[in-house]
Parts: sequence; C-alpha cells; structure tokens
Amino acid sequence: MKLITCKTILKLISNSEIKYRKGGFMMKTKLFRSRGLRNVLATLIAVIMATSLIGCGNAAESLDSNGSIAETAKVSTVESTEGNSMNSRDSISLALPSDYANMAPNGMATAAGRMVNVNLYSTLFYTSAEGERILDAATSVKQEDDTHIIVQIRDDIVDQAGNTLTASDVLFSFKLARDGSTAFPTYVTNIDFDNCEVVDDITLRIALLESSALSLPLIGQVYLVTEAGYNSSSDGMITDVVATGAYKVESFVSGSSVTLIPNENYYGEEPAIKKANYIVISETSQVVNSLVNNDIQVGTISASDYDYINSQDDTYAFKAVGGTMWSLFMNCGEGKLLEKKEARQAIGYAINKDAIIAAALNGIGEKANGPFPVVCIEKNNYWDEVGKAHDNYYDFNQDKARELADASGLVGQTIRLIYTNSQPIEKIMAEQVQAQLQMIGITAIIDVYDDAVYNDTIQNSTDWDICFQPYGNAAMSAIGAMNTFAVTMNQVHLYGDMQEEFNSMVNDALNTVDEAERIEKTNAIEEYVTEENFIYAIAPSTTLYGVEKGLHVELVNSAWLRLQMLYYE
Repeated sequence: MKLITCKTILKLISNSEIKYRKGGFMMKTKLFRSRGLRNVLATLIAVIMATSLIGCGNAAESLDSNGSIAETAKVSTVESTEGNSMNSRDSISLALPSDYANMAPNGMATAAGRMVNVNLYSTLFYTSAEGERILDAATSVKQEDDTHIIVQIRDDIVDQAGNTLTASDVLFSFKLARDGSTAFPTYVTNIDFDNCEVVDDITLRIALLESSALSLPLIGQVYLVTEAGYNSSSDGMITDVVATGAYKVESFVSGSSVTLIPNENYYGEEPAIKKANYIVISETSQVVNSLVNNDIQVGTISASDYDYINSQDDTYAFKAVGGTMWSLFMNCGEGKLLEKKEARQAIGYAINKDAIIAAALNGIGEKANGPFPVVCIEKNNYWDEVGKAHDNYYDFNQDKARELADASGLVGQTIRLIYTNSQPIEKIMAEQVQAQLQMIGITAIIDVYDDAVYNDTIQNSTDWDICFQPYGNAAMSAIGAMNTFAVTMNQVHLYGDMQEEFNSMVNDALNTVDEAERIEKTNAIEEYVTEENFIYAIAPSTTLYGVEKGLHVELVNSAWLRLQMLYYE
C-alpha cells in the first residue's frame, strides 16, 4: 500500500464534485467550493494520518497489503528535454496553426483565436465532447417564454484585476459581441438589447427579437468580461487582456507565441497545468517533428500523420469528432435529374462511404449514420433507429443503387458535381463519387469554383446536380444546421410541396422553446430528410491532435482544448 500524501488528498478533495441534470444542462458543483477550505481540510487529514503513523517505523515507509513494512514508491523526477524548458509535469507547449494577433473577446473567431481565448474568458456554459451543455459562469439558464431567457450567474466570478462579474457585465459582453468581427455578431443577432433587463447583480433577463430555439445555445459562445476590466485595457484587450477565465496572459509576441499562466482570481479549481506556451507553427510537418522531438506536447496534425504519431514511443493521436458534416447537397429542382426521390436514393446507395473516408481522410473518420451533425444538443437514440430503417443510412449497395437508378431514369445520364477549391478534401471526395457513380452507369462531370462565386453558383439551380458542402452551426444544434442549410441553399433546389413542407418543419422547430417538444420535431425532420435524401452526409469532420503520452486532454465546443481540463496521468 502506498503512502497517501497531503498533495494526493488535496487533489482528491479538489476534484470531488456532484453532477446532476437540470433544465437541459449538466450541472457540476464542487463538494468544497472554497480553495482555502479544501487546503485546510487536506492539511488536517494529512496531519491526522501522519500522527497515526508515529511508532510504525520510518515515515518513508508504509504498510503493504500483508501488514508488513514496505518501501514507499518514489515519484520520479521529470527533467526538461534539452532545448525545451517547458517539458515538465505542470508546463506544456502547444502549436498554434496560424498567427494570433488579437486576443479581444470579440476580435478573432479563427482556430488559433479560439484555441487561446477559450482559456482566457469565461462563458455562460460550454458543450462537452458528447454534446452536453455544461454550466460554467452561469448557475441557471432557462427560457422564460418564447421571447425571454433568464440567466443567473455565479457570485464569485472575479477577473484578474479584481473586478466582480455581474449581470450588467454579461449584457456588456453581449454588446461587445454584437459590435465584434466575423462570427461574434451572429451569437447575439436575435437579442433585443433595448428591452433586456438587469434584474440584480446575478440575474439578467434577455429579451429576444423573435422566438428562436437557437438563441439560447448561441449565447453560450460569447466570451464574458467585466466592463471595468475592458475599459481599463489599453487596447480593447487585443493584447492587454483582463481575463475572467482560468488563465491569464504572461507574455505575448505577435506572430510568434503567447504564454498563459493560471488566473489566481479564477472561481474554479486550480488547474494542473501552470504554464502553457502557444507557439505559432503553421506547417503540419513541423508540428509532427516538434511533437516527436518533444519540443511541444500538443498540436493539430493531419490524417496522414495520425498513424505515425500513434506509432511513436512518446506520443499518441487524439481524434475529436466535430459538429460539421462532409455532405452532398442534391438539386431537386423541377425538371432536374435528381427531382425524383428514387434517383437521390440511388446516389446514396451507390456511394461507398468507407472508400471515401479511406481516400480523403486517410481512414481516420466515422461513417455518417444520418444527415444531422454527430455532435449536437438534440442528438438521441431515435436517429439511430431512423438510420437502421434506411439500410443503415444507405449503406453501400450497388445492386440496389442500379435498381433505383434504372427505375428513376438516371442510368445513362450525365450529372454535374461541383465543389470549391478552398476544400482540398472535397476534390478527393468528388473523384471518388465520380468513380462510384460510373459503376452504376451514371457519368459525372466535375467542376471546381473559387469561394467567391461558389455560393452564387449553388443558388442557381440550373447549373449543378450535386454540390459538396460541409455544414453545421455554432450553436451545435441540428435545427441550427438545417437552418444553415436552408439559408446556404436559398431553397432554390427544393420546390413545390417539398420546399413548403421542409420550411414549415424547420420554422416550427425553431420557434418551439419547450425542449422535449422541440426534440420530437427535430426527430421528424431527421426522418424526413433521411427519406427524401436531398442531404446525403458522408462523414463528420474531425480534428486530430498529436499529444505527449501521459497528458490527458479534453475538448469543449467540439474542437477546443480547455487547459484546466488537461493534466498528466
């Protein structure tokens, strides 16, 4: 039996928590929320244990399973690798895929920006890798009625400058998002700011412009700051950040690196990682070399490097399934070759998803089992049943594909596939689909477009039959994804009763705030889209990380590492 140290006891106490579900959110609360109280308890227990060992021999010895004195296992000392002073049990280096020049809470929605900012700023809640919403800064988020959301926040959130976050600051943060760049305004686009009400220091009543089931999940994407902290920053927190999250900025070198250390005012448990150095490494090959040489401990890698990283003695590859689907959108416009449902189903059966994943994703992926994103808040077992009822979501079957293609008049026809040159993976997928359709007597012509004209081409229903379009949405919602689909496609490839029915179903679900009722309506849409097959999903997107062995990692919001969840095992 090993001697239990004060540090071990403190870790056990610090991590002791109760989990329970409330109002569609996963709640977590520490048994001992005060860090000081946890330290006192751990010390007292350790003193009691030490006292009980008096007279039992050397303090460096402990009782084994037979009651005999045994030497206590020694903890090995980890030394820094030459050229990498960061490689210790509480310090890590991570690769950033691109330059990171803006740490403002409303400044950058790029991958590099999110990788860092998710650690600097608190949010009301986040979404786990399993698609569960977990409360963070909020203690309660609930839909009061169709056009109002009530948010209550913790009373112990203090930024690094000592300012307490209040409900007024949450509203201020929403306004920053509204006035921000790229994706940030979309998170609050449905908020009626003139009619929001700060009820008290911890309660905010959010007014909505119109009923929408997406408004609640979207506000969880907003980074929270105190107004006093933001106003005290010399540059709007572009580089001079006043953090509310678990970490704060120790140093920043534009175009090179940013180093984070724990925010001593953070309300959550003290993180195991005491220093994280993010280094800009844009080339994947350099990321791989840095991982193998132990210059970094975490970095995003390509599918072609996945097996290599797993084969190394000191690294492993970590796969995160994202909220975006690699998909085909089929043109069902009047008079088009894929107007008939049987023709679209023939395409589904003709496509070998395993072969496409092997070719385009190096075999690192999962077959889609339905049209909806794999990671989303409405996911439930009914979707699997719908997929099974459709031959495991149109599992590859050339005989059935030929039968349906022949019956719908598709055999001998020439269809047009289009994709954008901004997605190299789609080129490989398009060539795979072209070859697979040829096997059932369908000729496919492939055209590629620049991003600038791709959406315009999609929205011209006469110019294509199948387009490649990864889709999802920031709310990690199936209904949100369907709404994104409707907006992107501009409805031109659906017509008549199909267009009317689809629009009606999506709008009805979007305007349903009751969670159980909305999920029921979402299930009906999933079944409808699967049967009609105008969206054919191939595989969910994946984010691949190379990680040093022994380092435990977890992701939030489908792809981002939260440093306070990392620790060495």
